[in-house]
Amino acid sequence: MSTAAPPNDDLMPSFFNNNMFSDVILRFGKYEINAHKVILAQQSKWFLSKFREDPTYIGVYKLDNTSHPDTLLHVLRYMYHSGWVHDCLLKPEVVYPLGRLSNLYDVADRYNIGALKHKVNLCFWYSSINDLDRLAEVPTYDSQFIRHIHKICGADSEPFDDDTLQKTVVHLCAKYHKTLLKIDELSNSYNQDLLFNAKCAAMFAEEYAVVSLAGDGWGRERNPDLHEKDLLARER
Repeated sequence: MSTAAPPNDDLMPSFFNNNMFSDVILRFGKYEINAHKVILAQQSKWFLSKFREDPTYIGVYKLDNTSHPDTLLHVLRYMYHSGWVHDCLLKPEVVYPLGRLSNLYDVADRYNIGALKHKVNLCFWYSSINDLDRLAEVPTYDSQFIRHIHKICGADSEPFDDDTLQKTVVHLCAKYHKTLLKIDELSNSYNQDLLFNAKCAAMFAEEYAVVSLAGDGWGRERNPDLHEKDLLARER
């Protein structure tokens, strides 16, 4: 008779902020968390690299490279298979606040947590689609997505090491350009080169060429030759 624990009997959550077997203390913001190097390094390439610098060190690590300490706490809980981030991201089709997802991605990017970045980006995609479909139906709708275009892709946005979320935002801008173009503020910002930073503006030009052959909207205003070249390429 097997004495193995059932597959769903996950003990990992019980070790969060537990000094049992803890070999590192993480200090950030107002928090001080008992943690375990092997758990952090298994999921975060940033922690893996940090711990490799001095594998025998046991003590306090000050985490100063985050502007979202509360979000970092939730991410650490996620790494221990607990908390709302772990539970919610199992259902990417559920609508989540884009600001919360953006902060999660920022922390996941800073600490290079690949699985979390992928899950957050997928959730951002589904939630943004829901938001933009609503905007298409109700032009006066207060769109979360619009408020995050500049935050994620704007000239003064914080750079990401992994630009996957930026690519998602740019792709959705191109996909929904006809809806977004009706908003004067966005149209004016784009025409004045204020909506996107240079990298995202180049991404948008490429995405627009793929999703539209109509010759209207931002792509034509910003690059009149874009659609003509694309049409000729497809006719060959």
